[in-house]
Amino acid sequence: MGNPLYGDDLGGMCFNPAKNWQMQFNPHPVTVINGWYDSRDFIQVNTTDGAQTIQMIGIGEYGLQGDGVNAPRKAVALQIENGLDTRQYVSFNSAKGANFQDVEAPDQVTIVEYTGTGYGISSLKGYITQGNSYITAEGRIISAECINTGVTPSLACVCVRESNQSCPSDCSCTPPSTPILCSRRACKASKVTYGGNI
Repeated sequence: MGNPLYGDDLGGMCFNPAKNWQMQFNPHPVTVINGWYDSRDFIQVNTTDGAQTIQMIGIGEYGLQGDGVNAPRKAVALQIENGLDTRQYVSFNSAKGANFQDVEAPDQVTIVEYTGTGYGISSLKGYITQGNSYITAEGRIISAECINTGVTPSLACVCVRESNQSCPSDCSCTPPSTPILCSRRACKASKVTYGGNI
């Protein structure tokens, strides 16, 4: 996310969450046949259903997404419902993969605001690091509960809540422990990446 770098071989950064959402659900009728991503990875959040904590990966590591059967899928964009035409969109701006040259808010949770459904301008409202929060104009609180860039793919747990709600503690940025593989003769630790198969 951010303004492009200047050079022929520079500019490895992705769109903001509002633009990713728009490309997914409102693709151009001629140049894009379908959405760019799997719609399961785009989550609408409505705090009238209670506070929600959601595990996210960065869009630059989308190719490392779990299949939903052997490894759980993680969100890449959140749309916060507020009953208005202006909505907030949230993503984890991991500076890896296609987003490796990100210059603004690398490895932070970003909040973007957009009005409408078609072509339009989206505005960066804020970005937060682990343990910090952003409060929307409507009073909703968006918190980066944890961020872990030391795993592949990088993870963030984001909580969206009202001021009178508490964040659920059911989200973790810690990968599962390294499995131990045993044969009849010896045991050894297996090197796996988070979400991968042995």
